Amino acid sequence: AQVAGAAALARIGPEAAQDAEEGAELLSGMLRHPDRERRIASAEGLAYMGAAGAIFAGNVAENLVDPVLRVRQAAARALGDMGEAGAAYADRLAPLLQNPHMRHAAIGALTTLGSHHDEVAALLVSPEWFVRRDALLGLAASGHGAAAHAKAVASLLSDPHRDVRLSAVGALAAAMPVTAGYAGPLRQLVNNEVEDLDIRRAGKVLLEAMECTTSN
Repeated sequence: AQVAGAAALARIGPEAAQDAEEGAELLSGMLRHPDRERRIASAEGLAYMGAAGAIFAGNVAENLVDPVLRVRQAAARALGDMGEAGAAYADRLAPLLQNPHMRHAAIGALTTLGSHHDEVAALLVSPEWFVRRDALLGLAASGHGAAAHAKAVASLLSDPHRDVRLSAVGALAAAMPVTAGYAGPLRQLVNNEVEDLDIRRAGKVLLEAMECTTSN
């Protein structure tokens, strides 16, 4: 109840700024609570509180080495939602890309913060399909991350795994119009009659957008 109430202070508006600051300080103290669920909820609450909570990004970052995995994951996600304050700890998040238990949260946090896109893109050649997919989803969420690595993204249109191919289409779409030059491999995907129907549909929509861009 304390956690939920403190996070809710941010919803009241500017007139409650003082209360929000006090609430954020309360949540910050609870990041070290013996109860793991309190530590998790505290990180989530601080992230929700915007600027008032972001002041305590350093305290949240300390939980990246918590002995409980879910607490570490919550800390990574929270930092990703803390804007510039969270970005100050991007160098602590980047090594977690190599941790199979923390990778998903780290990808989401770093791409949301617009940081370490090259390291995330390096995962596009992972031997594990779900890592390639997660990297694509992260780069797509950032938009410009996918644009900067458009060639590598487009190469995954021929990936052996269905979810990776679908995510590649989504990443190319998120990076438009920069990726309009990759209509060729996308057309091959769309014209493949044995391809998954959802992928062909998504690819067709993107292909039409690409053709409109290149014709203007």
